[in-house]
Amino acid sequence: MTLLDRRRIVFFFGAGWLGAQAARRAEADGDTPSTARLGSQERAALEDFLRERRGTRLWSGSPRAEERLRALRATLEDAEQEGLDPRDYDPDRLAELRADPDRLERAATAALLAFARDLRLGRPLPRLPSRPAAREETPRALLEQAAAAPDLALWLAGLAPVTPRYARLRGLLAELRAVATRGGWTPLPPIERKLEPGDRHPAIPALRRRLAETDGFPGPLEGEELDPPLVAALRRFQLRHGLEPDGVLGKRTTAALAAPVSWRIAQVILAMERLRRLPPERGPRWILVDIAGFRLEFVEEPEPGEERVLLESPIIVGTRFTQTPELTARARAVTLNPYWYVPRSIAVKEILPDVQKDPGWLERNEMVVFDREGRRVDPASVPWGELGPGRFPYRFRQDWGPKNPLGRIKLEMPNPFDVFLHDTPKRELFARTVRTFSHGCIRVARMHELAEFLLAEQGWDRARIEAAIEAGGVRSIPLRTQPLAHVTYLGAAVDPDGTVRFRDDVYGRDARLAAALGLATPASP
Repeated sequence: MTLLDRRRIVFFFGAGWLGAQAARRAEADGDTPSTARLGSQERAALEDFLRERRGTRLWSGSPRAEERLRALRATLEDAEQEGLDPRDYDPDRLAELRADPDRLERAATAALLAFARDLRLGRPLPRLPSRPAAREETPRALLEQAAAAPDLALWLAGLAPVTPRYARLRGLLAELRAVATRGGWTPLPPIERKLEPGDRHPAIPALRRRLAETDGFPGPLEGEELDPPLVAALRRFQLRHGLEPDGVLGKRTTAALAAPVSWRIAQVILAMERLRRLPPERGPRWILVDIAGFRLEFVEEPEPGEERVLLESPIIVGTRFTQTPELTARARAVTLNPYWYVPRSIAVKEILPDVQKDPGWLERNEMVVFDREGRRVDPASVPWGELGPGRFPYRFRQDWGPKNPLGRIKLEMPNPFDVFLHDTPKRELFARTVRTFSHGCIRVARMHELAEFLLAEQGWDRARIEAAIEAGGVRSIPLRTQPLAHVTYLGAAVDPDGTVRFRDDVYGRDARLAAALGLATPASP
């Protein structure tokens, strides 16, 4: 494959998502992939920076500049450690350009800017936009910081997210790549039926070796029975993969065991990518909502990089058709006994057909009807049979109470998607391992405990919260400290104790991003 062909592959399938025009322009100008991956504002900042520094070179002409270039090339060559692709920055091209200082200056500075942006803010990807840059993260600010850095390698390393969960994923990525180099995990032969504890099967020896590699199974490695020690290891595997820990080798467990290490590597890379979307200033306490893991964490971070999880809770997220979006918002208030203002799509598609069949449905479910002007309407006066998706000039509101789907507590966190955290009366659904049941909002099993943490500094304990709920009526309590709520989608995670967790790609988001980035997908060998 020629150098030109390799560049075309990087341009069209790499993390920059470039169009053909940008790729052709970069090739015509003799630029590297890094230059073509820069946006218009980044290109403008690059040009201004180079123009103002004319006559002062960063990358050639002095021993310090030469050392800076070596540090940059070494960092770019090792970009895989951060889950990035070195080909996106073409460090080899920088070595080729040493004889042409002017072109080297432009190419190396572009590579620096592209890498700094990708590591600090996340790669510009469709459906996964980079987070807004803080003042110190603008293209010009990054270039000026790099130029002033006494140790460029140290400065570049400091651009990665300052959170232990990112560092643990970086370590896991290195471990998985070592597994891939050895040829992957022991594969299981085909298993034509479900295997329960005590069953015998010729595939069991392979299962023993597989769980010895990943889940601490101590042996023996021979024997065709799914015996108690092997069942215990299988349950550990199931827990780590979000499966029912029943010790039964069924379809979902077999599929998780069959996932190639290349797909697990892709999941780790994409989890690292999503953690780059975390704002650098998160405050002393913040909320992490992991859609793929069906888990909420309330995190205390007294100093950047020092994390302690104060609360973990199972959550319920949207269905495949009403997916929970990824977003970052500020929690503004805790509302007790909230109203539910029914979204129009739900009102028309789900509630209206029930009302047309049975007009008494609204009263039984404590629903109130309003017109477009917000005036309350007597349901008996509405010609429900004449309404439909094209004609529905009303709005439903469900009053607070035990039937309200928001439960007794709602966390107000304004965002463009109108998604929020809330309680729920349907507690039985938290017992399921795959919890995709909502219309997009996030139901929290331990919502009352979360509210207690959020309101503690304002003099509210659990008893006071419950008393206010029992007293009835809607009450909204503005939060003095408004924590960040970061809703993301992590197919891979590593707990503080080193436990590695993988999750099903319930929305297919990781598979789509992996395919576009040229990474392995679930079906990859």
